[in-house]
Amino acid sequence: MTSLSLGHVKLKDAGNYKLTLENSHGSVSLDVRVKVIGKPSPPQNLKVKEVTQNSVKLTWSPPAEDGGSSIISYHVEKRDPKRKMYTQVGETESCEFKVTRLFEGNEYVFQVTAENDIGIGEPAELSQGITPQSPYESPLKLNVKNITRNNLDLSWSAPKNDGGSAISGYIVERRTTYSPRWSKVNRTPIKETELHLEDLMEGEEFEFRVLAVNEAGYGRPSDPTQPIQFIISDLYAKPIVLHVGEATVIEVPFRGSPQPRPTWRFEGMHITENRKKYSETIYNMTSLTLSRVALEDAGTYTLLLENNFGSSQMSVRVIVLGNY
Repeated sequence: MTSLSLGHVKLKDAGNYKLTLENSHGSVSLDVRVKVIGKPSPPQNLKVKEVTQNSVKLTWSPPAEDGGSSIISYHVEKRDPKRKMYTQVGETESCEFKVTRLFEGNEYVFQVTAENDIGIGEPAELSQGITPQSPYESPLKLNVKNITRNNLDLSWSAPKNDGGSAISGYIVERRTTYSPRWSKVNRTPIKETELHLEDLMEGEEFEFRVLAVNEAGYGRPSDPTQPIQFIISDLYAKPIVLHVGEATVIEVPFRGSPQPRPTWRFEGMHITENRKKYSETIYNMTSLTLSRVALEDAGTYTLLLENNFGSSQMSVRVIVLGNY
């Protein structure tokens, strides 16, 4: 009788063992295969593949030792660096997992364990904590212009840093000054860096902001606009018809927040005021007086309203007829 004792076997003790018996007449051998089953070793090459403002994607490789039994799944856990206790955030059969519902600016530590039929093995832990944050900057220079009673135009510049992934589009959000909640203006991202908005409620004050989108998700929003409320009269949809020597006063009521600065132009040029042609603004009413008009006074007069956060304009056409 012969025997071989293996005490406290480990996974590395698995393999083929050979027993050989010899005497003067020859030898005979017997192969014995020993299978050691245990929990798997830690996953390998645990890395962070992607970080956004509210998620972290982890990747890893299978354990060097599967414990003699196929890997069933991987368990992903997180903890606060100030605490020792982990909480499970997900389970997957693949070698990657996206941890979501994280808070931007909070630091997290992650670990991954492998499981086979015997149980869950030792963890692989990231060497340092990860802080979710936007992978790229917010859009720049958000500007509001061409504001009328119910419409306006927004424009902005692309972020300087796209986080290594091209910007695929933009989402515009708005809110009223009495609401803390932002709502999307466009449900699907647009590729242009401008947007025309229609059917806004007259007299309502709005704030706007823009978010860039790429494969990593939504970036940080731009600084919001100040409350926008431009109302400019459209009383002069039809031309003003005058005869040489006549006079008229073009009066335009307006409202804006903050209070806009009115400027009058003639054929795109700033008007040099004199006794025949001068403007006056009193609170929310601006006027342009044209007296003793001549044929050369015919053309397009434009009122431009501007403040630090946007602009709006309206035009009126003046026709001057000669005397018969």
